[in-house]
Amino acid sequence: MSGPMGHYCGKLLSSGKLVDVETIFTIDRRNHISGTYRFNDDGETTVGSLSEIGASSGVQRRLRWFDKYGMGSLVIRFDRNYRRFEGLWGTQDSDLSYTWSGGECGAPMS
Repeated sequence: MSGPMGHYCGKLLSSGKLVDVETIFTIDRRNHISGTYRFNDDGETTVGSLSEIGASSGVQRRLRWFDKYGMGSLVIRFDRNYRRFEGLWGTQDSDLSYTWSGGECGAPMS
């Protein structure tokens, strides 16, 4: 089944800095995405979870993130092969204005 499954390495804008983030997606039989992420948070590792809001089957997905800082939204768009994604995230009460991207781990990010 093609789709957004797997392990992505990329960048996340956190506290005004672009930091390394690993995002892991799984997809169930109903084509619903969930996942986990971890990012470099000033030398610490912060871990969080992702769950899709609503149902979608295309390359654009809307997710909710949740970690020690709270929760918010993340909208991502995969490329057609689901090898990379570009996204924007925000907190519960803010606009989606922060970068969140991912690609193949070990591949250079453009």
